Amino acid sequence: GFGSSGGFGDDKVEEAVEEAAVGSGAEVDPATVSSVFAGSTLTAQLTEHVTASVKVGKVTKFYVLGEVSFQLTNTPPEVDPSTEVTFQVALSHTERMEKISHHPAAVQAVGAGTYACSFPASSLAQMRPQMKYKIRDNVGVPPITCTAKWTFKPELGSLVVSYNVAEALSGTGTLDEVSVLVCLSASATSVQMKPSGGWSAEKKQMLWKLKLQPGDKGQLMARFKPVDSTPMEAGTVRLNFKGPSW
Repeated sequence: GFGSSGGFGDDKVEEAVEEAAVGSGAEVDPATVSSVFAGSTLTAQLTEHVTASVKVGKVTKFYVLGEVSFQLTNTPPEVDPSTEVTFQVALSHTERMEKISHHPAAVQAVGAGTYACSFPASSLAQMRPQMKYKIRDNVGVPPITCTAKWTFKPELGSLVVSYNVAEALSGTGTLDEVSVLVCLSASATSVQMKPSGGWSAEKKQMLWKLKLQPGDKGQLMARFKPVDSTPMEAGTVRLNFKGPSW
């Protein structure tokens, strides 16, 4: 588990790659689900992965890959697994999607952002991707960017993570569940973090949880010593949040 740690620090940023997940929307119309599955529950799950390249504090490129998954639960036992489940699903922000891919025999567009689907019940037994899409590059300003700089000396390592929240956010205008997870390349001791965060020696991970508003910017800093003077190299920095898409 994570324990608390506190500290010091400073430095500047150069480049980093950020990966996050942001929510758009995918909703199944219950009135369109096959009547034979009355009493069953059909749910849709949308996951977006954002990859951003940042150089000298500026976003140089980013893209969004999304997946729409479906799962049918509480299926009546008398229903044959090969029985087709038909329904309609509505996706939001399709005007921003560069490409939407799906099985042409199972999914068909019937309107703006609305798709008619037909899958065997057996293929919906587990939540799995049935539709994928890409949001075109540079459609707007990312809600938040994150850059990192690692510095290593013979017996000391340090990290500075700088973050910058866009002045104007779409949708609700807030960011929720913002966290920065740092994974070190080797075991460390004497870990100091500023502001205080969580440190797991077993997982070699540092975790900060943040409450941010539009226009916020700041730095997360850490110092640590390698165990037994083990040489260290740059680890990974992952920014996660829930908030507006763009």
